[in-house]
Formats: sequence, C-alpha cells, structure tokens
Amino acid sequence: MGLGLLAIIGGALGFVLLGGIALVTAGLLAWAAIVGWIAAMAIRLGARAARARRVAPAVILALLAVGLGQVGIWVYAQAQGGVLPLLEHLATVFGMLVLLEFVVAGVVAWWTAR
Repeated sequence: MGLGLLAIIGGALGFVLLGGIALVTAGLLAWAAIVGWIAAMAIRLGARAARARRVAPAVILALLAVGLGQVGIWVYAQAQGGVLPLLEHLATVFGMLVLLEFVVAGVVAWWTAR
C-alpha cells in the first residue's frame, strides 16, 4: 500500500509541476506513461500478487494519479486567479489531452503489470 500511495502522490505532483507551474502540455503524455509504469511497478514490487490480480490495482493507481494530478492543476490555476469550474478548465486548457493522459497511463500500467 505504501508504494502505491507514493506512486499516486508522486504522479499527481508531477502533473501539477509540469502542467500547472511549467505550463507543459504535450509532455504530459510522456509523464502519463511514466506514471503508468511507476504505478504498475509499485504493485509488482509491493503486492507480489499473481499476475491476474495485479493488473486492475495497477491501472486504478495510474488513473487515480492522473485524476488527482488534474485536480491539482486546477487547484493551482484557482490559486493563480482562475475562475472556471474543474471540467471546464481542463477542457478549455488541455482539451482531449486530458483523456489521452488517462488512456496512456492506463494502457502502460496494464501492459507493465501483466
């Protein structure tokens, strides 16, 4: 559980640093892939579960990290004077990139954990 929690927190912080502070956009896809890999490795190292039972937790961890990171980017934007609601902010600033981040992180986590 500890490695999974670190994967979620570290992944989310990376999204905030890259997407909120550094204003990186396309590079977030690369970070999503890294987050997916880290989440799967956390499950593989920490759980030592059978292959079939570690795929779902790895994907869930990766998706949670991406989701928490998106909320973190929005919170950072609000602190900088933003006024848009969460979904409208993400759609306006990042568009389809947000959905692609979820897909990339989930697929990489699935592939790595299997």
